[in-house]
Order: sequence, then C-alpha cells, then structure tokens
Amino acid sequence: MQLRQVEYAVAIADLGSFTAAARTLHVTQSALSQGIRSLERELGTELFARRRGEVSATAAGEAFVAAGRRILHDVRIAKDAVDSVVAIVGGRLDMIVAPAFAAGPLGPVLGTFRTRYPGVSLRIEPEEETDAIIDGLVRGRAELGFAQLPLNDSMRVIRSWTEEIWLVSPPGGFESGPVAVTDVLDAPLVAPSGAAPQIRRLWEAAGASANIAVECGAHELVVPLVLAGAGVAFQPESMALAAAALGASVQPLEPAIAWHTALFASSDVPLSPAACAFVDIALDSSL
Repeated sequence: MQLRQVEYAVAIADLGSFTAAARTLHVTQSALSQGIRSLERELGTELFARRRGEVSATAAGEAFVAAGRRILHDVRIAKDAVDSVVAIVGGRLDMIVAPAFAAGPLGPVLGTFRTRYPGVSLRIEPEEETDAIIDGLVRGRAELGFAQLPLNDSMRVIRSWTEEIWLVSPPGGFESGPVAVTDVLDAPLVAPSGAAPQIRRLWEAAGASANIAVECGAHELVVPLVLAGAGVAFQPESMALAAAALGASVQPLEPAIAWHTALFASSDVPLSPAACAFVDIALDSSL
C-alpha cells in the first residue's frame, strides 16, 4: 500500500467522482483508477461501488477512508514538526465551528494566530450542529472544533467561554434597559439552526413553547431578518452590539441567559504544531 493510494481513496470519497479526484490531485484519471484497483486487489475487497457514473464508498471503503484520513493527518503532523524545528509553524490548520456562537470568543484568538503565524493556511468550515462538528473531527476533516457545550466523551475541551445573551429586535421594538424574559416568551423568534434546540429548552424550562418563526441555516441571515421585521433574536453580547451598529434595538435580558461554548479536539488524536500553537493562544487568559 502506498501513501498516494490513500490520497486517491480519500479524494474520491470527498469529491464523489474519480474524474474530480484526479483533477484535484493533478494526476490522470487512468493513473488514479489503476491505483485504486491495485489497492482493492491488495485489500481483497471493493472500496467503491461504481454505478452509471456515480461513485459511493462501500462499507469497507468507508472504514478505509476514515483510517486514511488519520494516516494523512499524521503524515502532515510529521512534516509540520520538521518545519517547527526551525521555529516556523507552517502547514495547515482545519477547524469546524458553529458560527452562531463563535464570533465573540474566537475572534481575538483567530486574529492573534494570523498575526503570529501568517505562514499557516487556516481553513474554517461552518457547521451549525454540534453533532456534525464532532463527527467531522472524528472522521479527520478537522483538528479543532468550536461549539456549544456539552460535548460527548470522545472530545477534549481545550477552553470554554461563557457569554451573556442579549435580545435583538427591530428598531423601537423594546424600551431601553433589561428586558424580562417573560415579556418575550410569546414573541416570534428568528434563530440559527445551531441555537434553536437551546432556545427551545430554555422556553420549556420557563413552561412555554418557543415560537420560532424563522430557523436559519446561515446565522448571518438572522440580523437582516430581524431588521426586516420577521421577529426577534437572541445573540451573544458581542454579536448583539454589532447588530446595534446596523440599526437593531438590543437589550440584555433579566434574568440573564448565557451560552456556554468551547474550543475542543478529539481525545485520542495528536495535534499538529499549527493546532498546538492555536491552542496556546486560546489558553491565554487575556483573550
């Protein structure tokens, strides 16, 4: 088995096509196909089912690709470790974050990281659902995740944050000052998909049913929809203040409500030098 064959299999699984995988890896399709056939003969089983131009991983293929991602990850760590010997943190850092919660806590960390390590290629994949973020880390699509707590035991919390939640409403929606939670129990809500379950739980605890009028897969649509009159929203304080700059009315809640979020990694996967550098910055208490 060759490392190149592992790269072929992972690329085919990610792109769903031999043609797209060959183009991305800058090899001919015949070379890629031959490499996969050779690998399948060596393993004694088909890794991909080919039907009328469609390609999908078999059960054996899914198992191989999951292991292959870890192999490629470890190879990248080895290469990055060599770079770090000469005091240059290079390579790439992949993260999956819940954008509905990440702007406030992660912003200073990301800014400091980019300033200190401009040679690192940083890829941030948005994903609203915590379970999907965890799955991405388990499957090796990223090294670090950011989402709302709690997490399952397969994840290791690196640092957690608590941020107060404010009410965001159309201009003139509520008087200035703290707004009682009971005053908005019946209000139509605009909520990002990742925050919707937490909002429903909060309302259930108050003996009410959350009236989520609009549930957004993209968190950046929340404030424009509020400004357009679709409903009110609950946003972390830092994001609420940004919404105020766009003309929204924002107030703290009484009693206060807070989101508990965390930066985390898989418990049993070693981190690359780039990820370790990011963790060191995140653990800085001033950020």
